Amino acid sequence: MKHPPIKKTSLLLTLLLLLAIATHAEERSLRVTTQRAGTLAAAIRTQGVSFSDVSHLTIAGPLNSDDIFVIRDSLTALATLDMSEAAIAKLPKEAFRRCPFSSILLPTTLRDMGNSAFSSCANLEELVIPEGVLLADNLVYNCPGLHRIDLPSTLVSAKELMFALNWSETETYRCTITCRAFFPPKTSTYLVNGYGLMDIRLQVPAVSAANYAAASGWKSLPLQTIDDVPQHLTVLGRQTLDTDGLPDGYKPDLNLLQHGSYGGYGANNAFGLLTVTGSKALNIGAFTSYTDLFSDRSYTGRFGGELIAQAPMTAESVTLSLDFHENRWCFLSLPFDVKLSEVVTSPDIHNWVVRTYSGSNRAAMLGEQWIDVPYSGTLEARRGYVWMVSNNLHPEDYERQDLRVTLTATSNTRNNMFVSGDVSIPLADHPSTYAHNAGWNLVGNPYPCYYRIGALKQTAPITVRSGYYSYEQYDTYSPVDDANRELHPYEAFFVQSPAAGSTLVFGAEGRVMAGSNARSLMPAAAANEDRQLINLTLTTDDNLTDRTRVVLNAAAKDGYECERDAAKFFSSSEHMPQLYTLIGQEPCAINERPEADGTVVVGIRTGSEQQCVIALDNKSAHHVLLEDRHTGILTDLTTDSYTFLSRQGRDDHRFLLHVGASATGISDGSLQPTTGTRRLYNLQGQPVSDSYRGPVIHENGRITIKH
Repeated sequence: MKHPPIKKTSLLLTLLLLLAIATHAEERSLRVTTQRAGTLAAAIRTQGVSFSDVSHLTIAGPLNSDDIFVIRDSLTALATLDMSEAAIAKLPKEAFRRCPFSSILLPTTLRDMGNSAFSSCANLEELVIPEGVLLADNLVYNCPGLHRIDLPSTLVSAKELMFALNWSETETYRCTITCRAFFPPKTSTYLVNGYGLMDIRLQVPAVSAANYAAASGWKSLPLQTIDDVPQHLTVLGRQTLDTDGLPDGYKPDLNLLQHGSYGGYGANNAFGLLTVTGSKALNIGAFTSYTDLFSDRSYTGRFGGELIAQAPMTAESVTLSLDFHENRWCFLSLPFDVKLSEVVTSPDIHNWVVRTYSGSNRAAMLGEQWIDVPYSGTLEARRGYVWMVSNNLHPEDYERQDLRVTLTATSNTRNNMFVSGDVSIPLADHPSTYAHNAGWNLVGNPYPCYYRIGALKQTAPITVRSGYYSYEQYDTYSPVDDANRELHPYEAFFVQSPAAGSTLVFGAEGRVMAGSNARSLMPAAAANEDRQLINLTLTTDDNLTDRTRVVLNAAAKDGYECERDAAKFFSSSEHMPQLYTLIGQEPCAINERPEADGTVVVGIRTGSEQQCVIALDNKSAHHVLLEDRHTGILTDLTTDSYTFLSRQGRDDHRFLLHVGASATGISDGSLQPTTGTRRLYNLQGQPVSDSYRGPVIHENGRITIKH
C-alpha cells in the first residue's frame, strides 16, 4: 500500500510541537541562585518560567522568610525541592504548609525549623533534618504519606514533634522516627500525638538507649537501637555523661548550648549544663561554650554553658563565645591563655579594650592601677581582666546591645577548661608601707561553672564587681562568713596575698551548677560563737544600697590584717552610695576586730543631699548603737533603723558605732541599781557613776551619750 506524501507544513508543525513539549519539560526542572536573601521570586522570573509550571526546584544562595513563602504559596506544582546549597538559619512558622512536594533536601545552615514547619504536606514521604539543627518543635502536622523522620545528633528540642491524623478505620499508619542525638531532646509528655490506628517506632543510638527509655515523651514509643554513634554532643539543660559507657576511640564535638531568646534574659533562656563522670577519659574534638556577661553579678539566674569535669577530659580545640553589654566594664578571668590578636568579634563591634590591674602600682602608690593590654599581648589563664566593647552606633540609647566576642584557647592551655581537681593560683606579694595597699591581686574562678567561696583554702576576703544596670558597684565577701556565696563562671575578683609566696587554692568540692535559687548578699551571723557579725546597710531614697561589715573576733588584731580585713573599693559613680568603716584612716568593707565593746568610725559617701536609712541587716547578740555626730542622735540599731539627711560627697567621720557585749541587759533583769539618785549603766549592764563618759542606759531603758 502506498502512503500519501507527508506535507511539509504538517511535518513542521509536528517538529514545533515536539520542541515545545521538550522545552516545556525542561522549564519545569529549574535551578536558581540567589545573590542575596529575599530575591528568589525575581531569580525565578528572570528564567522566564511560570511559577505554577515548576515541578523540580534546586536553590543555591541566601534565603529569608519571604523566599520560603514564595515556595509555599506560589510553586503549586512542586514535586521535589533541593535546598542543600541554600543558606538560611531559621525557617518561619508553617514554612511549607500544604506544599505538594514528595521530597525535600534542607540546607545545612539550618538551626531552627520553626513551629509546624511541615503542616498538611500530603505527598511528603520522608523527612531528613540535617546536622546542625537545634530546634524542631511541632515539626510535623497531618502528613499522611510521611513514613520516615530522621533527626540529627545536634537536636536539643523536639516539643510535640509530630501530630498525625489517620482517617482510616482499617489500615494502620506507620512511621519510623530515628533520633541520632546522644541526649534525648527536650520534649513534652506527648512527643507524638494524633488520632487513628498508628504504629510509631523510635530508633536511637545504642549508647543512649537507657537515656531515651527514661526520658519524658520518648519513653512512650517502642524503642529500637542503631549502631550509629553521635558525632555531636549538644547539651541543653542539665545533663550527666558517664564516660565508662562510651566506646573506645570515641571523639565527638561538644557544644554547651546557648539558646532560647538568643541573648535576652528570663525564663526563655536555656544553656547547656554538663557533668562528666566516670574513670575513662573523654577526648573531645571541638569544644564550644557560651556565656552572657550580665553586669549585675548578684543576679541568681543562669548565664551560660557550665561544665563540671569529674573524669579526665581533653579537646583538640576550645572556643568560648562571650556576649558583652555595650559600654560596660566586665570583670573576666579565663581558664586558658588567649592571644588578643586572635580574638574574633561580631561585625557590629567597632571598639574594644582590655585592661589588667597593677597591684604593684597600688602598693607603691604610684602611677595608674589599670593598664591597657596591647593588641599583641596574651591574656594569661586564671588572671583577671576588665573588658569593654562598643559599636558606637547609638551611644545615647539606654537599651544596650549584646555584642559577641569569640576566644580560642592556646594549644598548651586549652585543657585547663577540663581540670577535675584542685587549682592553685600563685599570688604576687607586692609589699607596701601600708598593709591595706599590699599584695592586691586580680584573679578569677578557674572552673567553667559556679564556685562556692567557702571551699577556698584561705580566709582573706574577696571583692567582686556587681552593678545596678547604670551604676557599677563592688561587694566584698568572706570565705569564712559567706561560705555559700558563689562566683560566676569566668568571674574575676580582687584578693590580697597574706604573705610572700602565698597561693590561692580552689578546692574542687566548691564547684556547683547554675547557682542557688536564692542567696543573701549579707547573710546572718555565722554559726560560730567566736565570730559575731554586724552587717550594716545604707539605702538612699532612690533605692540604691551599699553595705559594710564589722566582725567581732577575739583572735583578731586591732590593726589591718589582709587575711581578715578588706579595704573598701569605691564605685566610680559618684551617684552610687557608699558605706564603710575605718581602720585608722583606711576605709574598709570588712572590719574584723577583737573588742566586744568599743567604738567603730563609720563613713558614708552620697552623690547628693538626700534621705538615707542605715539599718542592721542581721540579728546581733550585742547592743549596736549608731551615733550621728552631726545631729547628736543615738539609735539602737538592734531595734530601729536610722533615717537621716545626707550631705553630698564623702564624710569619713559622720557616725560612730558603739558596740556592747550584750543586747539583753535591761530585759533580762541583770542590771543592778547604783547607790544614789541616778541609775545609769554601761552597755554591758554594769552600774556606772555620773562621771562616766560614753553611751549609758537609763533605768527606763533610754540610751544616751554622756560627754
